[in-house]
Amino acid sequence: VIHDRRTGILLPPGDESAWATVIHQLATSPELRKKLGSAAREEVVARYDIGSTTRAYLELYHKLLRAKGHRG
Repeated sequence: VIHDRRTGILLPPGDESAWATVIHQLATSPELRKKLGSAAREEVVARYDIGSTTRAYLELYHKLLRAKGHRG
């Protein structure tokens, strides 16, 4: 769910130098923390609100029923 540099920062596993750099950037940049945090919250609200989650489950349920040969 993380979009690199938009809703968070993706780093390669085991790259201590990259991790140190990003931790320093986040520790020293309130603007970057706010930007990433706000974008992440918007993404979560848009993607996982009760309405869209319910619709997604209903669509999946109907798709599974059709695959099993049920009508409706």
